Amino acid sequence: MSADEEAARQSLTAARDTLSQLTQLPAAAQLTGDARTQVAQLITNFNELITTQVQWRASYSKVDANLTALLGTGDSAAPTPSSTTGAVGTSGATAAPAASLDPAVRTKLMELRGHLAAFEKASAGNAK
Repeated sequence: MSADEEAARQSLTAARDTLSQLTQLPAAAQLTGDARTQVAQLITNFNELITTQVQWRASYSKVDANLTALLGTGDSAAPTPSSTTGAVGTSGATAAPAASLDPAVRTKLMELRGHLAAFEKASAGNAK
């Protein structure tokens, strides 16, 4: 196993542990509405990511989209404003859940995003 493969595996393990810690937070059990739906979908998509043997990028993209819906883009604590004022429909994720997340939940989600970014970086070296 190469150093990149080992780093990718360690990053996914750390991400799994972080997600497990997130689900055990009392604040996570109190999530409602879109935030609760996004966290549930995040868990489903993460489980798909860690069990896929090929084409992991598609699963990774789903997890990344869930995190973006929950946290906004980047590591900024401020939600990213929509470029289309008053838009309705499925044009993209809204920033509403980010504003309503408990700080402990937000911290675990940001930690998860960091582990997944490290996984993607390590895995990119193995892409053929």
